Amino acid sequence: MREETDRIARHAARLLHEDRVRTLSSAILAARDAESIENVPLPGRGQVRRHLAAMRMQSLGSDGYMQLQLDALTAIEEFLARLSWEVGDIQWRITGRAAEARFDGSDAVHMRFLSSIDDPSICDLLEQQGFEVTRVGSRMSRHGRLNEINAESGVLDIVLLRCPDRSLLLDPLNLVTGRPVAMLDGPRLATRIETGKDGG
Repeated sequence: MREETDRIARHAARLLHEDRVRTLSSAILAARDAESIENVPLPGRGQVRRHLAAMRMQSLGSDGYMQLQLDALTAIEEFLARLSWEVGDIQWRITGRAAEARFDGSDAVHMRFLSSIDDPSICDLLEQQGFEVTRVGSRMSRHGRLNEINAESGVLDIVLLRCPDRSLLLDPLNLVTGRPVAMLDGPRLATRIETGKDGG
């Protein structure tokens, strides 16, 4: 059963790698149908992303993969610039894998945000930017239940976690697990992109 699930994950990664599907969720469903495998657990998103990262590394080589990392960071910066332009009072922090040095776009971009704008308006703005909103719900954290929005595009998957106050926005620990978490703000994101452009 694990082998069959991994076969679906590899097929889904290949569909994404070849740009034959737009979103990770559609890739998993298309791969399941193409492989004609039923009654087995579908692969997790992380499992598919790991295969996708390996395919990208193999096909692009070292220099190409570094450019892919730079492109992923640039896409995040452009998304956040448009969002900040539309939502004047928004404050945000990128957390987790997307805040780490070698992010290549194969993981979802996790973001905490603080703003007076309501969730339906955020969803409208995401759709205007070409995202498909896949889930609007909540997540239990160490500080109670927090609103969460998941969205996908051909370039980025994002998870937006609404913080009720600035202390949670800046908390250096994962709001769910309590473990230390990587964080990235606007100036550090810009610095990382400039460093990548300089070949560092």
